[in-house]
Parts: sequence; C-alpha cells; structure tokens
Amino acid sequence: MAANIIAYLDPYKARHTSAFFKYAGLDVVISTNKDGEPLTDDEGNLLTHGRSRSDTEEYEYINKAGETATKKGLTYNPILKSKLIGVLASCIIKAKDPKYSKIYYDYKLRIQNTPKHANKSKGHQNSMALRYMIKSLLGDLWTCWRTKENLPVTPPYAVSKLDMNPHGFNY
Repeated sequence: MAANIIAYLDPYKARHTSAFFKYAGLDVVISTNKDGEPLTDDEGNLLTHGRSRSDTEEYEYINKAGETATKKGLTYNPILKSKLIGVLASCIIKAKDPKYSKIYYDYKLRIQNTPKHANKSKGHQNSMALRYMIKSLLGDLWTCWRTKENLPVTPPYAVSKLDMNPHGFNY
C-alpha cells in the first residue's frame, strides 16, 4: 500500500490537501441537472455526491504531435481510489489503529445519530465513515510529506475558510 501511495501521490503538485482528495476521487461534487444547473434541497442547500466513474470533465492534454488538445475523461485515479477505500481502509479497521479507527468509529456513531442520515443503509453509513477516515489519513500524509520536503503547508479548509478552531483531527 505504501508503494501505491508514494507512486501515485506527489506533494510537489498538491498545493493543498484537497488536491490529494481530488486525485484520489474523494472530493465532493455538486449535483447538477441535465442543463448543468446545481440542484438544491427544500432548504436551498446545494446537493452533492461523491465522485464516481460517471463524473467526467473536459481537460487539456498534450497529444502525440505535441499540440494542446482537450478530451473528456475522469479527473481522478480509480486504481488509487479502490486501493485506498477497498484495501487500506479495511486494513486500518482490522489492525485497530488507535488514531484512524477512532476517527472511523466516532464518525460512524455521529452519522448513525444524525436524523439526516437515518434513512441510509448500514452499508452506506459504513462507506461514509471509511471515506472520512481515509480523507483524514490523506490530510495527515499531505501535511507530514510537505513538511519533510520543506514545502509550505496550508491550514485545512475547515480552519482557513470555515473559521473552525483547529483540533486534533483537522490540524
């Protein structure tokens, strides 16, 4: 697993933690209708979903002739996503890692006790908690890796943009 992470992730390209999340397919996508307009719920909040294979975007690349061209494709690495969520997450839970298992079980309990998520199946709640745990691990990895490489480290989104106080799980 360490080889996969080192091979696929690059702290020099990822200026923020969210770049690791996006490349691993763990970022949040705003749901849109057929016209491309964002969908909202009854209270006016934007509806979001996790990234999947149906989420494609146009992006630029250099073709064989050395010219810049555009194509439609995935914006994340599906192999890395399956390794992180499908393999590493279950290994962390089985190993009973004191930090990340606690994050998983605490978040899972929080989801189970939130009325908004009451209608979701146990499998869906489990997947949400696994995703949250892996995002926490990637955030810690990004911070440590950038520090070791003497690169600037930015505060997490929750601290810098949402004005939340830093605590053990987000800084």
